[in-house]
Amino acid sequence: MDAPLMEIRPDVKKAFLGNVKTIAIVSLLVVFSYVFLDRMFGMRLFLDIFAEFGIKVSIGQFWLWFFIFLGLAMALSGLANYVALHHQAFTIYSDKIVVQKPGLFSTGGKIIELPFSNIASISLKAKSFPSSSSVILQVSGKEFDKLTLDFVDDGQALVDKLHSLVQQHRGKVFTQLGHEYRVGQIAG
Repeated sequence: MDAPLMEIRPDVKKAFLGNVKTIAIVSLLVVFSYVFLDRMFGMRLFLDIFAEFGIKVSIGQFWLWFFIFLGLAMALSGLANYVALHHQAFTIYSDKIVVQKPGLFSTGGKIIELPFSNIASISLKAKSFPSSSSVILQVSGKEFDKLTLDFVDDGQALVDKLHSLVQQHRGKVFTQLGHEYRVGQIAG
């Protein structure tokens, strides 16, 4: 096997920031919903409904549990990102990409080999916050139709490098097939 040309790992911090952004948006929606409902109906109506079921809730308790839940959501998000992305790697060789996806509780997991001859196109999807990119490889001849390299730093440089490597590989294959055809014509 050839020596790897480069190894790319996802940026776990940027993945966590992306999840924090989602949690913050949901939290803001809850706060705005609370303010809207309080202005329209008064929260006393909802507290009375809980009281009918024997549940005594105050606004202070609601906000306390809301912030506890928010903290737990951020902690779980960070842990999930670490587990999902920490051992993930994209190793690029001169003729293929090897993707290592970790298992749930081990570093073994799944290894996907994608030869350059199976790559139909390469595109870039940039994210504004956090500033990271996803490189999308459209695949043919495999059981999956695309492979995404998420949370990649400097995605445009990676796309350019992959385009170059795929074109070089296609040129080698074309030259080799042409050579084999000519040898077959001479020998046959």
